[in-house]
Amino acid sequence: MIGKESLNSLSLGIKNMTNIKRLSLNFWKCYSLDDNGFRKLSQNLFHHLLRLEQLTINCELCTYITDHALATFSKDLSKNVLSLRSLTLIFIKCDKISDKGTIALLTGLDRYSINLQKLSLNLSGCYKVTDRTLRFFNNGSECHRLGNLEQLTLNLSWNNQITDKGMEEFAEGISHYCSKLNLLNLNFSACGNGISDIGFLAVGSKTVQSLKKLEKIFLNFGSCFKITSQALEKVAEDIKIYLPNMKHLKLSLIGCSKIDAAKKKEIKLSLKDIPVLELI
Repeated sequence: MIGKESLNSLSLGIKNMTNIKRLSLNFWKCYSLDDNGFRKLSQNLFHHLLRLEQLTINCELCTYITDHALATFSKDLSKNVLSLRSLTLIFIKCDKISDKGTIALLTGLDRYSINLQKLSLNLSGCYKVTDRTLRFFNNGSECHRLGNLEQLTLNLSWNNQITDKGMEEFAEGISHYCSKLNLLNLNFSACGNGISDIGFLAVGSKTVQSLKKLEKIFLNFGSCFKITSQALEKVAEDIKIYLPNMKHLKLSLIGCSKIDAAKKKEIKLSLKDIPVLELI
């Protein structure tokens, strides 16, 4: 297990890695990593690695990380506004993180990361995150530089505070502000009864009609048991009509009991021209 001394050594060691362009840090189940340790790490990352282009930080099950850590990360990001192209942050089951932290993070990304092309944010099991985080994407006064994104991955699975209303706001926002997206990867599986055809159609149909550059779509709505065959059929029809150059489509609907198995096979057959198709 990584202790506080090791974390301090890592933070100091980063100062000697000034030319590095790609960095991946894995703190899985590192209970020693708290807001203070994350703050030191963040400061050194963005004060010294001025050529950094790709950054991945895995903080899964780092249960002492709170909103303060995300807000600090957002502020430190202002020191590295030009080089960062790809950012992956994993906070699976960090149950002290709420909308306050995620919105601070997204605000900082929007304000400072003008060249960010790929964003992946995994908040699975962060049950204090609600529709407010999704609503950020539809705030025109804040969400405009994220419009440079070409790839967006967002995982809010295992969270029963995510509802149709939040998904409608999210879909409206990315449809309007993220026109450069060519890859959209969304996971809302096991989000309870708050998601129905309304939310599924908002993400699967509205975005398809608006984001003309999309070539890869991955949607996971497993165990969202209110989604029906009719909604799936509508999404499939829109993909065929509006995205004829689709290269890879994956729709995961395991546990959606209102989707008829025979209808699913029929829909899959109708999408056979897509080079890589997964409908499960």
